[in-house]
Amino acid sequence: MLLSPPRWFRSRSQVPVFCKPIPLFLFIWILMLVSLAMHVTVYSYPSMQLAILLFLCSTLSLFGGFLMTRLVLRLQTAKTVERPLYQINLTQLRRVEWFLVGVSGVILIANFVAYGPPPLFTLLGANTLNYVEYGKLKQVLNAVTLALTVTVSLETVRRRKILLYSLSYFSMIAYATRGFLLLMLAQTFFVFCLQTRTSKRKLYVAAVTTVMAAVLLSNFIGNGRAESTSDAFVSFFGITNTYANWPMATLWVLSYVSTPISNICWIVHSYHYTGPSLTFLTTLLPAFWAPESLETQYLGSSFVIDGVHTYLAKYFLDLWYFGIVLINVIWGILAALLGHRNRLITRPLTSAVLLSAIVFIFFADFLTFLSVFMELAVLILLERYALLPRELQWERLSSAALNEV
Repeated sequence: MLLSPPRWFRSRSQVPVFCKPIPLFLFIWILMLVSLAMHVTVYSYPSMQLAILLFLCSTLSLFGGFLMTRLVLRLQTAKTVERPLYQINLTQLRRVEWFLVGVSGVILIANFVAYGPPPLFTLLGANTLNYVEYGKLKQVLNAVTLALTVTVSLETVRRRKILLYSLSYFSMIAYATRGFLLLMLAQTFFVFCLQTRTSKRKLYVAAVTTVMAAVLLSNFIGNGRAESTSDAFVSFFGITNTYANWPMATLWVLSYVSTPISNICWIVHSYHYTGPSLTFLTTLLPAFWAPESLETQYLGSSFVIDGVHTYLAKYFLDLWYFGIVLINVIWGILAALLGHRNRLITRPLTSAVLLSAIVFIFFADFLTFLSVFMELAVLILLERYALLPRELQWERLSSAALNEV
């Protein structure tokens, strides 16, 4: 078994505030409210009262789940180690890397043979299918590509690291999968922040740089799609005259943050609850098994202009306001679990996935996407068998040394 040299986990005091679940959750909600207040599109929900009500309901539910879980966890007497050492089982790590590369490679090659060049090659003049129609097994491909990107952060060989990062990002860019590409970028950034020795001040600068890069990358991919020309974008989203001449990169951000919160407000305002259901779980099914969603069945209003309605919509459609309370209580429980015994630091891979899901609550509920679930399963196993905390061994060595003295 090949092991890396021992390393220190980053201390809790060195973790920047944007890597903590509750401050991050509140920041994203404030961003949603501000973007809605700007009324970027003619379809924007006209009042802020309902959006603020949803914010208060979500925040109180989050804190309720968080405090309840903290109270239960405090009954446990297990000692928290502030900054343990750890080693990486490189043998296990590289087995996982080869497995993920192999699965993604098979899918990429099979889709190339069956469908031709991927959507990215439209920029080179190739006649390709669009990102929705192209390829099969995209849920699996997204899962292994995301898992590979996060897994590579543990790699100790620089050339290997660069190569695997390049492969994972190229496959996502080639498929023009903007949502999952941004999710990948967020996961890469969070796992870097939770592992690096860089100072917090530099990490805040890196955060701003990453956001700017994400905006430019999103704008590049969006403009590369045949249906996403500037005029078509402004027309489809109903961008008001006030903002129509703004730079496209800025409009991408404003519209993609304000539209989902506007949509959920229209849904809560306009749609009548018909009874409980569990269709929010259909996103955990393979695409060929998934039944028609409630959004497809009942969302016929002209005010809902896109297929994304924040992380709240499907829970509201299934369980009314109880659904909104439920999903936010779950997020509160997860936030408490990440803070208990420094799991945020000692489990950096799964923590990065959950933090990235919080970043995109303005867009959709990535917590119950099949691709993210499969990714989490891989990373939980990887952290258990390849990420080896060394605090117990070092305590035994220290005790033995003292006894000899």
